[in-house]
Formats: sequence, C-alpha cells, structure tokens
Amino acid sequence: MAGASQQVLVDYLTDPNSYWEGLGWRQAEKLRTSIGKAAATARISRIEVIDRVAHQVELRSTDRPPPVYIVSIGGAGSHWLGNMLGDLPGLVDAAEVYIPAPLEVQMGHLDDSDQAQVVDGIHLIHAWARTGDWESVRDCTVVNTAHRPQSIETFRKWDPATTIIHLVRDPRDRALSVTYRKPIYRSQAAPGIDDATYLRRKAKRNQTYLGRYMRSEHRADLEVRYEEIKADPTGVVRSICNAMGLQIADGAIARAVHLNDSEKIRAGVVESKGNLDEGGPSRSWRSASRHDRLLLHHVLAYPVDVLGYPDDDCLARDAIPKIVTAERVLTTHALDHPVRMDYSVDGAPWRRVEKPILPENAVLRIRPRGARGLDRLEEVVRGLRPHVLCLAGVRQAEDGHLGFLSAGSELIGLDLAGTAITGDLESILQRLTALEWVSATDTPLEEWALEKKATEDTNKGHSAEGSDGSMPERARSAISTRPI
Repeated sequence: MAGASQQVLVDYLTDPNSYWEGLGWRQAEKLRTSIGKAAATARISRIEVIDRVAHQVELRSTDRPPPVYIVSIGGAGSHWLGNMLGDLPGLVDAAEVYIPAPLEVQMGHLDDSDQAQVVDGIHLIHAWARTGDWESVRDCTVVNTAHRPQSIETFRKWDPATTIIHLVRDPRDRALSVTYRKPIYRSQAAPGIDDATYLRRKAKRNQTYLGRYMRSEHRADLEVRYEEIKADPTGVVRSICNAMGLQIADGAIARAVHLNDSEKIRAGVVESKGNLDEGGPSRSWRSASRHDRLLLHHVLAYPVDVLGYPDDDCLARDAIPKIVTAERVLTTHALDHPVRMDYSVDGAPWRRVEKPILPENAVLRIRPRGARGLDRLEEVVRGLRPHVLCLAGVRQAEDGHLGFLSAGSELIGLDLAGTAITGDLESILQRLTALEWVSATDTPLEEWALEKKATEDTNKGHSAEGSDGSMPERARSAISTRPI
C-alpha cells in the first residue's frame, strides 16, 4: 500500500468524526464502534487494529476479491440480502459502508488503485467487527449494502470487476416500511414530523430516486426484487452466485437462507442480525389506510408503472364499481400508445391490458406516460374511449391538456391528484355528463373546491342539477379535497 494512500486510510480510521457532519455522525460512530469490537475480540489496541488492516490491504492489493455492492433507495431488503450473501463461504457482509465527501476529496489525489485500497481497508474494518473473526475476513469478498446507486460509476472505477446489484421493491411498500418501521432513524432525521408529511416525503424521494436512476448511463449488473427474494430466496442467491461466477454448494446456500429466515428469527431458532420488526412487521400497501393509499397512489403512480407493479384504484376502493358494456376490440396499435391501460371486470382489482380486446363489462382506465403521452392524450382518449382518465402525479398536466373533453365523453372518473390542473376546469366538467367522480387532491383545483363549498354553504337554494352554472352535482360532491 503506497505511503500516501495508507496515510489517508489511517487518518480516517483514527478520527472519523472529523469527516462527517449532520446525521453523518451515525456513520462515524458505527466505524468507531467497529474498531472497538475488532480490538476487543482480538485483544489488541485500536491502533493495532488499524495497523493490521492497513497491512492486510497491502497484501490483498494484487489479488483482492472484487467487492459486491447492493444499491437501492433503502427499505428494500438490502440487510436481508446482504446477510444471506455474507453467510456464504468466502463472502462477508460489511453492511452499509459509506465514504464521506471530505475523504473522497482526499482520495481524489490518489490513482484509482490506491483509492480502491483505501475503500478496501474501510470495508475490512466493518467486516471484521461483524464476524469477530479476522482469519475469516482478511481474504474474503466484501458485501457492501450502501444505498448509493449514484455511485455506480465510482464503484466500477475502484474495482472494474465488482458486481453491482440493484435491489428494487414495490415503491408503496417501501415508503410505508421506512415511514412506520424505522422509528429510531425517523426520530433522528425528522423529529416531530407527522406521519402523513413523513410518508409523502419518503414517497417523493422514491419518485426522484427512480427518475435519476432511469436517466443514468450507469446501471447495475443485476436487478433483484424484494418480492422475488420473499418468494424464492434460494433461487435468488443462486442466481447472484452464478452471475459472480462463484461455485457455491447447494447446502451452503440453503444454510445461508436458513440463518436469515424471518420466521425462524422470530421463533428464536436462529440469531437475529438485523432490524427485523424494529417498528413492527412489514405490511402491504393493500392493507394501508385509505389516506395512505391515496397519497401513495398520486405520488408513486409513475414509479409503480415503470417498475411494472399492479396499480391501486384512484379512490383506494377495494371493489371497483361495475358497469355494463359489450366486448370490444381496441385499435390494432392500442398497445403501442404511450399510456398505461388497466381494466376491471365485475368489481375486481385493476389489471393491465395485455391484449387489444376488452371483455364484457370491462371498466377501462388509462394513464399517459410522460410528455409524449400528454401530447397524444386527445388522440388516445378519442381512440380508446376510456371510462377513467388517471393523471395522478403527472405534474406537467395542465388545463389545456383536457380542453378536448366534451359531452360525448364516456368518462365516469377523472383523477387529477398531484397535477397542475386549476379551477378553470369547471367549464370542462360541466360538459362531462357521464362523470361520477373527480379526485383533485394536491392540486390548485383542491383549493378552488374548498372555496366553492364555502360559498355554497352560505348560498342555499342552488339547484342540485347545476342550473346555477356550476359543475354537475355528482362531480362537485365527489371531489376529493382531502384523502379520508
């Protein structure tokens, strides 16, 4: 290990607090604790721990096993997957290891191979503390579960042969998990913030995260879904080993899965190593409150669509109202439209349209995808004749995008939640004679609806049929001004 890189590593390990600010103190404290654990198990001083690691980094420099990075937004099961991989022969889980910005600046003066050695030393400290066994760590492959997909390019610069896994989870389940199941972190990161505000913040972060990742040129080697791990942990671990070129016996994989089985941990059969049930068992968005489901729907409709998860109902209804329609064939190019299409039959949950044909009594819902979907909205609506138009979370949607809607429309539902639609929409809504409901949560129209209601409360005697020039009574009364 070159003198300059060794000094950078030793300086950081000796005084990590000087490198971290704000909530970063948690990372500094974790590193200091790791060094203390390693010193206690080896019965040596903290300085000797640092020296031993620095020496081992130098010995590993020419044939160091490339690390494994599990990147995600957090709350997607990275601890679970990291623990399973870390229990395989030749691998060890270092958990979440982050490099502070000031240290990256210092490392910037080193060449790439020396930077990689600094990172390797930090990895080894954390791995040593987690296993308590220096002999099993010093030549191992390190697994790092830091949630930093924006650093993929940097990870590959340090170790071109590294394996990077992108861990994905249904954005709604992930937002609920980090909101309600991580009370310690939440109390430190957002003290005093109510549930709804915190949930919205976490949901919007998921939206921003996915957009940034999808636009990035640097992608992971593998994508693994939390739901796949739950369904078949053995198969997922095997596929990762195959991708890494590791020859791991079936029995070793079965043992790693067994040691990290949630039910066995809860039953006390195996030792707990993570934050399982810290804030209560995980729950699906389907069992969340109606308030939370509505919020998650209009904030996360885009990432839910992009990732291919089933969409929720616009009003968070468990049973979709039935209608009577004949079977109909959509246009031959309907599936090529820049919209998401879902349908419901006889009150069943929404499901994606996969064939250009709708069965009898099918309620059709469409949602434009991106700017192209909005630009062609009139063409698509006229061609598909949907019953529900969902614009939830499409921030670019404005009044002008709906100017083509007329009395001939078959729309019974209009979801405008989270858009830029304003109170000027009233003239359009007057013409939609079939309309039964509008959701306008988190829009300028929401404030208009509140003002409208206040005016109506003081001006009794207006016709329920809208003869005073207001929007149709059914639509006006169904506007969702607050998720309830």
